Amino acid sequence: MYKSIVRAAWLAGVCLAISLARMVSAQPPNPPTQPGQQVQADQRVQVNLPPAIRGTPLSYQIQGEAQYIAAQGAFLEAAAVARKINAEAVALEIQNSVDYVNAYFERRRLNREWRHKEDKARYEKYLEIEARNQEVMKQKINKYFQDTLRGDVTNELNWLVQNLYFVQYMNKDDLKPLDSPLSKEELEQIYITDGGHAGSKLVFAANDGEMLKTPWPYVLRRSAFAGARKEFEDSRDAVVKEIQANGHAGEESSERILKAVNQLLVTLDTVYSREDRMDPTVFLRYSSAKSFLQSLIVQVNRALNTNDRSVFDGSLRFNGSTLVDLIQHMCKKGLMFDRPQSGGDRVYTILFTHMRNLYLEMVVEKNSGKLPARFN
Repeated sequence: MYKSIVRAAWLAGVCLAISLARMVSAQPPNPPTQPGQQVQADQRVQVNLPPAIRGTPLSYQIQGEAQYIAAQGAFLEAAAVARKINAEAVALEIQNSVDYVNAYFERRRLNREWRHKEDKARYEKYLEIEARNQEVMKQKINKYFQDTLRGDVTNELNWLVQNLYFVQYMNKDDLKPLDSPLSKEELEQIYITDGGHAGSKLVFAANDGEMLKTPWPYVLRRSAFAGARKEFEDSRDAVVKEIQANGHAGEESSERILKAVNQLLVTLDTVYSREDRMDPTVFLRYSSAKSFLQSLIVQVNRALNTNDRSVFDGSLRFNGSTLVDLIQHMCKKGLMFDRPQSGGDRVYTILFTHMRNLYLEMVVEKNSGKLPARFN
């Protein structure tokens, strides 16, 4: 009976101690110290038992049991909070990985979308500029051709060839009223290219078709260049023969022709020293010769690297005698006009005039409905 009363008193004391401790230690959450700071609502309540002073053995026992129970509860509570934090961390990590994947593909989608918009705008701008350029070219040829004749008309001639491409499919007899004859002397002044880029193209006379032909300028015809000229011509002939026979030039002949071109440049710099080039007249002659040799180097490299045998088998040579024949030949072979050589501007002006008349009759008059029925 006595033990039961003591046991009940002990339990009542422990519970009272814990309750008093919770009441004493429970503090309201700290107010925010900075603007925008939020109050923490999940603060854990810690149990702080008052010390047992001047107690009895029973009170000390109650104090120890209370501290033990409070510590055990705090441990269990801390473990539960830790599990919750770990679970939230795992969930956030998974969510971050999902957000990363979504952000990655969203960036790709936005990138493609904006690139499409930019490409579309750039393409539309290109079409607008090209349409304007084509309209300007039409006006230059149709109305303002006198201004065009003041300069180089090579670009205009190539534009006319492209717009007269259908001539190659027409009966030549139907075109006789619009055709114009071309003399041998005029054909010798008309230079054609195989359509390569500016830094890689082969140029030849229309009625010749011989690649790497060298109409030496005045400076390079001097006796000081005789040996270098002959070496280049011999090496050129050897390269052309090898390409015609094998489809490509051999290593020995390739090295020989490259050295021959380089020797021409070295001889030019030797004959016209730096002091001599201070004279404007001498410099002009030196500059024209060097430009010719630089163009020759480009053609040599193109000849050594091309795989087109037709360039050297003579099939690109023009054998006709009229303007329509020339247009048909260039369209079928994919050729273009090159800039005139020295003294050939007059022939290009005549050629432009004839081609312009043909264009006006075949294209402009057809679009206006005034072309005779045989051309429709």
